[in-house]
Amino acid sequence: MHDSVRAAWFDFISQHEGVVAHMYLDTRELVTVGVGNLIEPISLALELAFQWKADNKRGRPAGQAATQAEIEAEWTHLKHHPQHELLARLGYHRCRAETDLELSSAQRDQLFWRKTQTDEVALKERYTTWDHWPADAQMCVMAMAWGLGTGKSGLGMFVNFNASCNKQDFRSAATECNISSWRAERNTASLTLLANAARVISKPADYPISKLHYPTALQAAS
Repeated sequence: MHDSVRAAWFDFISQHEGVVAHMYLDTRELVTVGVGNLIEPISLALELAFQWKADNKRGRPAGQAATQAEIEAEWTHLKHHPQHELLARLGYHRCRAETDLELSSAQRDQLFWRKTQTDEVALKERYTTWDHWPADAQMCVMAMAWGLGTGKSGLGMFVNFNASCNKQDFRSAATECNISSWRAERNTASLTLLANAARVISKPADYPISKLHYPTALQAAS
């Protein structure tokens, strides 16, 4: 991705996903941690270096490394909680009281950038001109992939959107980017990003593709 996207990426996506140290259930009742990082199946959780929270209910020293069995037990507790629907509906704040483990800031950052790299590799395979896209388009599609997944059951389901993006027809892509389960402000951000990208494509002499213009709306500013 362009340097301007990389510099703004964490702040952009974390305002929509949050930054959570402990495990929680997302709106789909999937176990999650960090910046909306899914840790299902359980093998993904067992790869991470969870540690005991300062206020854990077991009296363990804060920061002590959790064992694989302890990580599995906490993951299973959340996933099969008798009130799992309620936990998912009320969000990560409600799950905090159900957990004793967390990821350190360094571990969360590592997880975040590892997923970012993995997602971008997948997006480059899907969109052959990715490196030449306007920065705003890269930001939009990275964010969509983050929330939906990059595979066939995620972003791959948006056939018309993907076809438009591959033609760098970002104006048409904007008509196919609405995610009904997302908050309105997140969909609005996607529309602004794609409108900006369309403007950059239409006036390349005025707008360098490597510059991220969001949150400015170029259409409104021109």
